[in-house]
Amino acid sequence: ESYRDVVTRTRELLQDLARDYEGKRLLLISHSANRWALQVLLEGARLDELVDAPFDWKEGWEYTLPTGWTGD
Repeated sequence: ESYRDVVTRTRELLQDLARDYEGKRLLLISHSANRWALQVLLEGARLDELVDAPFDWKEGWEYTLPTGWTGD
């Protein structure tokens, strides 16, 4: 699976979460590729830059899915 495939699957997951869990706090456990996908989808980061950058581990990242987010 490519990193772009992971972004697509993560987008689909976020669309489901936006529809079914709006306003809820959720815990997602994933691999670094999904973290990069969240940065791409929610922060506007560039995937090619993330993959080449050093991985800075920390205990937990928080992301906010904006109200009405559709991922389009």
